[in-house]
Amino acid sequence: MKYKYYLTLSMFSLLFCLDGFVGVGYVWEILSKFNSIFGVGVSFFVASTVCFFIQNKSKFLRTKITDHLYKTFFIAVFVLFIYTVVVYEFELYKYYLILISSIIIYTTFIFMNYFFIDIFILKNVDSGLISHKNASAHSQVVMQIGAILGFLIAGKIFDTYEIKGIIVTILFIQIFLLFLSILLDTLNFKTSNMIQFDTEKVPIKSLGFQNSTTPFASLGCIFLLSLQLANFNLILPNILLHSKHLSASVFGYMSGIASIGAFLASFIVYQGKGYFFYILFSSLFIVLVDFMLAFSTQTGFCILVCFILGFSLNALRTTFRKMIFEQASFSEKRQLLISISTFLTFIPRSFFPLIVSFFISDKNQQYIFVLIGFIVSVSIVFIHFYFKFYGQKIFLQGKTYE
Repeated sequence: MKYKYYLTLSMFSLLFCLDGFVGVGYVWEILSKFNSIFGVGVSFFVASTVCFFIQNKSKFLRTKITDHLYKTFFIAVFVLFIYTVVVYEFELYKYYLILISSIIIYTTFIFMNYFFIDIFILKNVDSGLISHKNASAHSQVVMQIGAILGFLIAGKIFDTYEIKGIIVTILFIQIFLLFLSILLDTLNFKTSNMIQFDTEKVPIKSLGFQNSTTPFASLGCIFLLSLQLANFNLILPNILLHSKHLSASVFGYMSGIASIGAFLASFIVYQGKGYFFYILFSSLFIVLVDFMLAFSTQTGFCILVCFILGFSLNALRTTFRKMIFEQASFSEKRQLLISISTFLTFIPRSFFPLIVSFFISDKNQQYIFVLIGFIVSVSIVFIHFYFKFYGQKIFLQGKTYE
């Protein structure tokens, strides 16, 4: 059973590899040739909105997807494959609207991967195949391995072969994903018992949370971390391109090094005393690294400090997600918490790119980038300081603030 589990995780990881190619290749093409951060913002907004609708509003689609995971995966990848062939064959990638539609299509599928991973891993938690302790780490490791490969390679390919090289590489990844999805479907690893996100009949008060501040404080912090991630993926490429006049490879290296830091942080879930200071220093690194990335002229130094940013973000995220998993002691709790977590993850990715595109310019983008990091850092610290100061118990493996 376990080999099927890890094969499925490898399929998810390869899909996250596409995230790097889309995030570097397509986004850089729009920013460099059309100078339109608004176009990128619209793309991310539409993609995440469609994905959120499927996950939370369309029970029919959600049920069909989760009941036939591998068949759905195969069909989706096949459609992406045909779309990519058409774009490559007719050289439609030269047109602005086709670039935007490409980001929407690929990003929607990538965002759906978050949904697939959560229900797949939680199903295996319920079956006893993996523990609650390892569930969050598995999810993060899968995401980060794919992201490391995607971002590190994508920038170099774009600088060497331009957008056409990105498209060809995506085609090869999709071919491998098609074969992998066929193999897994043939192994008949059934998903019919997967958890369904049906929270309409699950009132919060009826769940009897051991401590209501624990999951919802963590959910609020996950929202803030998603905001910083959207900040990094949208504003930083524009700064590198128009303020520092650097190449796509540099952004690819930065994202890849950040992903390596995030990968290593996936294995760290803080469990000791001084939890508040762990939150304080991890949050402080976010705004410090944002400041360095915005204003430092040392490219090599900026690439290296991205490791600290990725490590800090994912160390916090993994810890918060573990707190949520621990509160999900039975399925109704789990359905509610994961549904809310998904919602709060997509809100920054939906609205932040669209809203910030109206205010950002070459003159103020560096200050906005640092300001967002500052707001995220201070807000995370405030949430935990507030609960500590007023004596609210926040549990972490049975431990509290003292």
